[in-house]
Amino acid sequence: MTHRLLGRTTAVLVVLLSVPGCTSTGNQTGGSSTNPPPAPTTSNPAVGAWTGQFCGVVSDLKAAVTRAVNEASAKYPSDLKHNVSATLGQLSDELPTIVSRLRDLGPSPLTNADRTVDALTREVTKIHDSMSQAKKEIDALPGNDEAALQRIMKPIHPQIGALATIPLNLITIPGSVRQAGDGTPACKGILDHETPPDH
Repeated sequence: MTHRLLGRTTAVLVVLLSVPGCTSTGNQTGGSSTNPPPAPTTSNPAVGAWTGQFCGVVSDLKAAVTRAVNEASAKYPSDLKHNVSATLGQLSDELPTIVSRLRDLGPSPLTNADRTVDALTREVTKIHDSMSQAKKEIDALPGNDEAALQRIMKPIHPQIGALATIPLNLITIPGSVRQAGDGTPACKGILDHETPPDH
């Protein structure tokens, strides 16, 4: 029964590892706090530096989800409740750092980029709050109640999936940022999807 429960319900977590661009460890392509982004090739060094830092944070956001899922699965391979709780708990601990790094980017030389950072900060903060609440509800369950786990995870599953998706689709990336990313090696694969042009 335990293995059947685990197999059916962990789809809410397994899907996070199967979205485009996800890997089991580390970053996809962008720079990170431990791996500085490559030197920008854009003609404006300030634009390249800012855009590379932004893409590094986005890359680390995806990596945090992948890492949380992997580590929880390794620690609790046959205990669904604790597996999901540990995943949400680790993400709840890591997302405030991501938010702080976004806020520390400072003013951008790109049109609409500051609004982009604000939008991503709000989304990550909202998801963090949702995950923290979900973890509390899961921890309060008496056991591996499949129906209850699915009910709790259903509203936040798409949000967590969006965190783990590269190219970034959690928010709309304005044309100015995407175009700057085209000339920034750290952004390869991070922002290269179609977005509406700036108005």
